[in-house]
Amino acid sequence: MLTLVHIACALTENHNNNNSRFVYNKSKADIHAEHIEDTNLKLLEENKADPVPMDFYRQLNNITDISEFIDKFIDPQSLDPKWENLKRPVERAAVVRAKAANCIPENSVVDLTPLNPKNNYFPRCTRVKRCGGCCSTQWMSCQPTKIEVINFQVYRYCYDEGAKFCGLDVIPVEQHLECKCDCRIKPEDCNAFQRYQDCRCHCTNDEARSKCLQLDHKTWDDVNCRCVCKQNENCTTGSYYDENQCTGQAGQRLNPPRTGSETEGSPVVTAPLRPFDRRRFIVKPVAVDTDNSTIYDL
Repeated sequence: MLTLVHIACALTENHNNNNSRFVYNKSKADIHAEHIEDTNLKLLEENKADPVPMDFYRQLNNITDISEFIDKFIDPQSLDPKWENLKRPVERAAVVRAKAANCIPENSVVDLTPLNPKNNYFPRCTRVKRCGGCCSTQWMSCQPTKIEVINFQVYRYCYDEGAKFCGLDVIPVEQHLECKCDCRIKPEDCNAFQRYQDCRCHCTNDEARSKCLQLDHKTWDDVNCRCVCKQNENCTTGSYYDENQCTGQAGQRLNPPRTGSETEGSPVVTAPLRPFDRRRFIVKPVAVDTDNSTIYDL
């Protein structure tokens, strides 16, 4: 869990309430879920035949040069004598020996984004320490374990036939103090049909998978651990796509699509869609008063 080392207690009045830099966005959870699903799918495709244990990768994250790598991990019997000079300094050769870019805080450029897009700031960016470097496997990424918040004062100006001073603003920016290679996918990213182990979510509903693979029109989704249609179709108004039969059906759905724990073949109850029922699909605009209910101070 990240530790906040320092958070300033007082910001300028412009940053109280509506101007807080830490604004809750209710779509962040959905975006995070989609990102995790995409990441999980990509990693599964890239590492299907990876025989290397995760413990080996974790040890490898702390190695900085090739000599240390050979001494700690390489079987001496596997080394050919002609490669013995790998551990010696490179001399008079037209090559440069690569040094590992380990996971550490390093200078990074961050934007000082205006609270109001109509404002102009100087400067527009600055440098702070952010976690950078690579990890030994795609299942891990360089992540902060300790951070602090730096409050940068910026000059706000207006331009009307010339630049004019319009005030000073304070922009809080995270700086990373300590970093480590950690799993991209976390235990909380697994669903009810998954077990977390070695930086990934493993499906546990093996029986549902076996039944799914026997169906010609279905395929098994290793990311979400559920049986899905091989092809999806777009349906016209007044019909819906039946994810159990993988075809378009007239009427309205009364049963939710199955996930992965149900058995195949159970009937789906549908009801005809009457003409006046289609009015339910018409969404009218509704005026909403602005408030501070979705704004939170960190």
